[in-house]
Amino acid sequence: TLDHPRGRRPASFAYALLPNATGAAVRRHHGAHVLANTTRLQAVRHDGLGLTAANTFTAGTHHTAGLTVEGAASVLVRRREEVTVAVSDPTTERDTVTVVLRGRGLRKVRGDDAVRVRRVPGGTRLDVDTHHAYGRSLGVTLR
Repeated sequence: TLDHPRGRRPASFAYALLPNATGAAVRRHHGAHVLANTTRLQAVRHDGLGLTAANTFTAGTHHTAGLTVEGAASVLVRRREEVTVAVSDPTTERDTVTVVLRGRGLRKVRGDDAVRVRRVPGGTRLDVDTHHAYGRSLGVTLR
């Protein structure tokens, strides 16, 4: 429970869900940064794990941490020697989700057939066919 002075709005804060984590594991859980926490976009990055996660909730273009996401979607990116991306449509109502990874152009190494990859000025574009995926994540590995 957090106590706040009467008549004052609470300060903002964020939660990290760490299933089955021990106290020691929670103390080691540093390196996570909240990139965005709005009604349109929530995004976090964990530097040590090379992970960026973004959930977008509205139509339109959303920008965060080297990503551009068109419309409502969930996106998880792991940047290591290879770049692994998982994309889903949690609304289950979209036919295609488009994500642009800003930076050098990448090529598809392996992944779901529903993920089309092409280089664009300033990065790599993923067009993910989410029709009949029913919220399931579709993935691709890039190099």
